[in-house]
Amino acid sequence: MNLLIVGGTSGIGRDFLDRVISKYQVNISIASRSVLNYDSSDDYKSIKIDLCDVSTFSNLKESYDIIVIASGVVHNMLIGILDTHKVQSIITTNLLGQIELIDFLIRNKQVNRGARITFISSIAANFSMKGNSIYSVSKAGLEAFVRCCANEFQRKKILVNSVAPGMVNTKMTLDAKNNLGSQALLIDEKKYPLGYASTDQIIDFIEYLSFSNKYINGQNIIIDGGRTITI
Repeated sequence: MNLLIVGGTSGIGRDFLDRVISKYQVNISIASRSVLNYDSSDDYKSIKIDLCDVSTFSNLKESYDIIVIASGVVHNMLIGILDTHKVQSIITTNLLGQIELIDFLIRNKQVNRGARITFISSIAANFSMKGNSIYSVSKAGLEAFVRCCANEFQRKKILVNSVAPGMVNTKMTLDAKNNLGSQALLIDEKKYPLGYASTDQIIDFIEYLSFSNKYINGQNIIIDGGRTITI
């Protein structure tokens, strides 16, 4: 069984990699533009790809039974003072590059029959926050793409879903603290009845969708500790 994790060098992707290594006997490939920046291992193969550069997708040589796309970028910007370069970075990394990657793999018959594909969305796709408009757009588009993939691929028993976390204690959250200030994050965390999630709480469901799911298809699963039921 072949597993591809796109964006497995940090955060949810990296912790999912560690979970899989500890529990499953599978052939793991980690695809990222920063693969040269972390240790090599006999447990997985490192592949250099860049979601902003379609030409790098040809580095993917195998066909896959499980695909988890955990890449993502966020820049907080208010409408009226948007930075064009940052807008393009968000849209390309979070949406267009992921669409083109799946198109490439399907086109080249590198997604096996009965495969499981899981994307990482966000509650931002459906709930607005100041300064988060472009990130929200990218995730809303991703969720629409998930539904379309599920519809088109079901003839091959390929199940496609996404998980939508709220705030998770990752490097991205640390970056938000640096940008917005620790006080702003403390105020925000109080809006989460169960606090910010750990990566393990998100990975639990990614693991289920990847290894156990036989019937869920085309769905977006919100994992936010009850945050959105208070909005």
